[in-house]
Amino acid sequence: MTRRSREESKSRLYHIMVCGNNREAVFYAEKEKLRFLNEMKKLAEKFPVAVYAYCVMNDHVHLLLRSEKKMLEKYMHSLNTRYSCEYNCRHERQGHVFSGRYESQCIEKEQEFWNCIKYIHNHPKETGVVKEIQKYPYSSIREYLGMRSSSNLLYSAAKKKMKSQFKTRYNFQAFHEETDLNLFLDVKEEKERKQIQATQKLLDDFLKKNQLRQGEFCMSARSRSIFAEEVHMRLDLSYRRIREIVSEICEEILNKVDIKTAM
Repeated sequence: MTRRSREESKSRLYHIMVCGNNREAVFYAEKEKLRFLNEMKKLAEKFPVAVYAYCVMNDHVHLLLRSEKKMLEKYMHSLNTRYSCEYNCRHERQGHVFSGRYESQCIEKEQEFWNCIKYIHNHPKETGVVKEIQKYPYSSIREYLGMRSSSNLLYSAAKKKMKSQFKTRYNFQAFHEETDLNLFLDVKEEKERKQIQATQKLLDDFLKKNQLRQGEFCMSARSRSIFAEEVHMRLDLSYRRIREIVSEICEEILNKVDIKTAM
């Protein structure tokens, strides 16, 4: 079976995700995270790849890279191969380290670019690893904020681009606190959590705009249908997925109503 060709970004910007095979924590130890970042830095000097953001978690990595598609594929192949060989050798194991090829998402618009960086930097906080994003040592947020970093991996023009957009580091850090509804490439559990979170935010706005109570919304097929159209347009989720999320939300709402009634 032939592999499906990757989409090519007009801007040459790509959100990249690499996952451990079967969600294995292949970056669990600090030295593993640092080794991966070090390999990235070495290869970035060999290949024409610009690093705009990174975050290494225990079982997966998020990157925002700028490169020609063919060069990016060579860079990622070299990076994954080198890390895999060293990892297997150190742990005296054989087999796949990563879950297939890396996944990629084209980033085309300016605001999408910044929101993707925010998404990557916020990942440790969103998953409960840290309470403040700047406390996580294996992401590019510390480099952007001028804090001590173990990698110094960012493309030379990345900080200049940030200052041009936000003027100060404080503004850039504050930007990370702003809520948005953008959905980016992620592992299954995080992707589903973000979908529910974004749908819930849209539902809160929908109820307020239409002066509806939660129970009224859940009992009205027409309201749910209109809402599903809005979610589909805003988040580009399938109608099936929207129905699943709305059903989960309504089940929780109606259960609370039943409990109050019983009391």
